[in-house]
Amino acid sequence: MRAITLNLGYPGPTGGKLAEMLTQIADLKPDFLGVQGAKGWEKANAPFPYGGQVFHTAEETLNMRGYLVPSAHDGHHLVGFVSEAVRVVGQDHEVGAPFWHGVVCLDLRMGDHDFRGVVTQAAPDSPRLREIEAEALAEKTKVERVVMLGGWNAVPTSHPGGGPRRKNDVAAARALEEVNLLDAATEVGNATPTVLTPMPYQSDRVYFKGLTVKTVQIVGVGSKHAAAVVDFAIPTQSGAA
Repeated sequence: MRAITLNLGYPGPTGGKLAEMLTQIADLKPDFLGVQGAKGWEKANAPFPYGGQVFHTAEETLNMRGYLVPSAHDGHHLVGFVSEAVRVVGQDHEVGAPFWHGVVCLDLRMGDHDFRGVVTQAAPDSPRLREIEAEALAEKTKVERVVMLGGWNAVPTSHPGGGPRRKNDVAAARALEEVNLLDAATEVGNATPTVLTPMPYQSDRVYFKGLTVKTVQIVGVGSKHAAAVVDFAIPTQSGAA
């Protein structure tokens, strides 16, 4: 099962850049995709290179079904996409406090295995609020298997230190690890940055539990954020992890 998290870098709904980014993501063939910064995607007549409404055109380009949760700030919406191989059996989204943007929360089934898929984006400038968000996300992870996709706007616990105070903060990452969520890139020893400013670090990360990571790739797709691409092993028998 392939999961990808991508922050669009807020390119907006116009021009060819977004179309190119989505095409590159489609070529990576995700089963579960989390998109942050889907600005303008909710508008019925937002312009797009292929014409029509951005959200539905994104679904067509990706050949995936999308679930859009509106952001509480600046229209930087969140979208969870699932492939034809994944069935959505439940939804439990969050909009507004304590989350700066919101949370996409989907109960998913792939084959005969269930997992919870979460997409979020942490507060951009407040370490304290990010920690509160991470602690609140613990309520979403009280299931056997979780894949959580996000732009965390702060470093992972594996970061060597240094850089601006608001980014060089591991409180939120520690809060996630306290509820047994693992950072996929850290698990396989991949320290490739997903952003380069204001310092090189992995802002875009995939957390999980109850699954086994096979590979982690950091792939540039035209955004100022690289995509984190994680392949998980699916158990061969129901109930195995």
